[in-house]
Amino acid sequence: MIIQKKFIVSEEKFEKELFGSFDENIRLIEGALKIDVILRESNIVLMGEEKNVDSAFKLMQELQDSVQKGKSLDKQSISYSLSLLLEGSENKIKELEDVILLTKKRKPIQPKTLGFLPGDLKDKVDPYLRPLYDALFDILGADRFNKYLERGTIEVA
Repeated sequence: MIIQKKFIVSEEKFEKELFGSFDENIRLIEGALKIDVILRESNIVLMGEEKNVDSAFKLMQELQDSVQKGKSLDKQSISYSLSLLLEGSENKIKELEDVILLTKKRKPIQPKTLGFLPGDLKDKVDPYLRPLYDALFDILGADRFNKYLERGTIEVA
């Protein structure tokens, strides 16, 4: 059943942060939650399946709290918040607001994620080895490099 729910925006800054440049943040939310988001008279109207609209409403509350505490919303923070919401861990969104310490200039240092990188060890290390692979491609050529790698003649460790 399609429903419509109104989210009241308490400050104008949240609107700008939520929609992002060229509405990229709001498109991300709409796509992930399969809802429509409309801005009407400084209020946000959420339309879609009841379960999805309820999830979006929770997300809006969490994101607005973050903005009120001085955090800015970018594509990465929206994506991460969405993934936490979809896996049922929306309470962890608040953890991203924690200040670890302040710099000498009183600027807060905060975590961007919980530090988990998906994939196996090879997936995590390969981006750092990319320049080495590129150099070997240039020296040996792609075919010879792949042949040596398969035989075990070359091993990147």
